[in-house]
Amino acid sequence: MKKINMNDLTHEYKSWISELKTRYKQAQIKASVAVNGELLKFYFDLGKDISEKQFANTYGSAFYKTLSSDLIVEFPDAKGFSPTNLKYSFYFYDLYKAEFQNRPQVVDDLCRIPWGHHRFIIDKIRIIFLPNIHWKVQLNLLLFLNMNLPNFIQ
Repeated sequence: MKKINMNDLTHEYKSWISELKTRYKQAQIKASVAVNGELLKFYFDLGKDISEKQFANTYGSAFYKTLSSDLIVEFPDAKGFSPTNLKYSFYFYDLYKAEFQNRPQVVDDLCRIPWGHHRFIIDKIRIIFLPNIHWKVQLNLLLFLNMNLPNFIQ
């Protein structure tokens, strides 16, 4: 019978634990990306609903504040329903709606970019945005800003 060296077993065990730790962290990151992607789809659809129903166009209605309060009551443990975030959902949809009509899978592409980056891009676009700017120009500008985001943050 072969004798087992405990030092070899300990090293192999520690390597396995290290591998499990790495795989677990990778799984957490993948899960987080998937959840964030679904939230971005929700924000896009919410922006579309707001746009189509035109509730926000009622002057003096405090629409975003009311919607925020109602959603917080319905989902007390959820985050992301502030009036500001709800406005960003509308802007998010508004920015990409022309591209979405031409290529509905654009939402899947957009889900690869974190929500905070989208908000940052929306802020930059709104500063220079012209209502009739062509969607390809918008998209190219967004891609440029996203690739150079660390430079703009500093």
